[in-house]
Amino acid sequence: MKIAKTFNKVALVSMLASLVTPLAILVPKVSAAAVTWDGEGADNNWSTAANWSGDAVPVDGDSLIFDVSILSQNETLNNDLTDLSVVGVTRSGDAGVSDQFSYTVEGNPIILSGPIVGAGDDEWGQLRMEIGITLGSNVTITNMSQVYLDPPSTFDIGVYDLTFQGEATIFGLIGSGDVSIESGNVSISSISDSTYSGAVTVTGGKLTTSSSGLATASSITVNSSGVLSISGSEFGVPLVLGGTGGPCWGPDNCVLETTFQSPDLTGGVELTSDVTFQLDGGTMNIDEPFTDNDFEIALGTGSTGSLKLPGEEAKESETETITIGKDDKSSASLTVYNNQTVIVNGERGSAYVYNGGTLKGTGTITGNVSITGGTLAPGESPGCLTISSGGLTFSGGTYEVEIQGSTVCSDYDQVEVTGAVDLSNDPTLDVNFLNSFVPELNDAFMIIDNDASDEISGTFDGLEDGATFTVDGVTFQINYNGGDGNDVMLLVTAVSEEPEAPDTGLESLVSNPLVTVIAALSAISVLGGIRFVDSKRK
Repeated sequence: MKIAKTFNKVALVSMLASLVTPLAILVPKVSAAAVTWDGEGADNNWSTAANWSGDAVPVDGDSLIFDVSILSQNETLNNDLTDLSVVGVTRSGDAGVSDQFSYTVEGNPIILSGPIVGAGDDEWGQLRMEIGITLGSNVTITNMSQVYLDPPSTFDIGVYDLTFQGEATIFGLIGSGDVSIESGNVSISSISDSTYSGAVTVTGGKLTTSSSGLATASSITVNSSGVLSISGSEFGVPLVLGGTGGPCWGPDNCVLETTFQSPDLTGGVELTSDVTFQLDGGTMNIDEPFTDNDFEIALGTGSTGSLKLPGEEAKESETETITIGKDDKSSASLTVYNNQTVIVNGERGSAYVYNGGTLKGTGTITGNVSITGGTLAPGESPGCLTISSGGLTFSGGTYEVEIQGSTVCSDYDQVEVTGAVDLSNDPTLDVNFLNSFVPELNDAFMIIDNDASDEISGTFDGLEDGATFTVDGVTFQINYNGGDGNDVMLLVTAVSEEPEAPDTGLESLVSNPLVTVIAALSAISVLGGIRFVDSKRK
């Protein structure tokens, strides 16, 4: 009896084994793995096994690795596999400065259910995915440096969440899931017929987009240290702005920056904290609905332009004057922004003066001084500013000179430069007289004392070497090789005999000879008095 039961069990096991074994043979073995493109096949097709590590074509569940360090030329790869679902895409390797070769992937779309990972700080060699990508789960993009999702591809996140943790450039975002930017610089642009209807949150890093890049998003929320940078004349996405923001181009952290003049925020704005923003000219209009929740939105230092809130007049950023005393911080650089006047009476390192800013003072700049649309005005009415090394460069901007006598530094402005002087970008020369001073014929004023041996590059706008110009009846001739051969000199070549005066209505009296004689004698008496005072002062 026991023997029979044992036999029956053995028979049953044998029978099951005989049934399972053929099934095992019929079902292929699928082993998900990380597969690396090595390009050793006869073509660049993904379906060619020899192109992949282990000579195995990718299957669903694999992650794909593209190593740019093996490239000896730019390669275009063809995904001829259909409905491939992968759990990750990685761009790896160091291409090196001399071998900046890239991969471009074309062909069929893929389904992605895992991270896209770049190569961190490596700046060379790109992976450009010009294929459609559809998410199959929530996905995080990490350090997507040099990985680009380019047209004509679309990036369809569907209902899943997409999180950015590092650099990324995305074209053609569609779907309704939520997008979060936690760090890095993320750029989201549109292509034709691409739509995205989800909500975007920026808690760190910076999101850069345009009026079309996220035009149909339900909202964009910025908080913590996040920054939103927008371009375009109209931005219709509702914005919820708060947090401390991150660095913009001014000294203040900002939550919102615009790279287009006069943007119109038609989607409305809600504030969840005090907000600073940077504006690149024009007027930013915030339309209804505007909910401030008792917080304020204000232009940051360095902004050019104005802000207009619903029902209010446009207002510009406040002006600011900063005086730097007679201290020595020659290693500290200095930046002067719009609506700022910085008076340097001590020492500072390199100085950068941007549009709307003014650099003054009698101190010393130990490095290069770069005037980019701003104003250089030595002294404090008047005086001399010293650039002890590095030179002076104008990119547009203005050099303002005040004159009230013939003694340099005490009576007229001068900048003393050791290093190159570059005027090749046509800065404006602005000369002003103080205290009714009138120079004499052949008076000379050295407004730039160039201590180096090199020649001055370029000229002031409209003032070639030897050109003349007139200020309040005084004609100057400008010379760029004056002094010891490379200084900028102003020479008085003519002084008007009759100073310009407003029309007082006395012209009708000239028909009376007696009045004319009395007026002439009075004028001579007054002029004699002025010349006498001037000579006494000297």
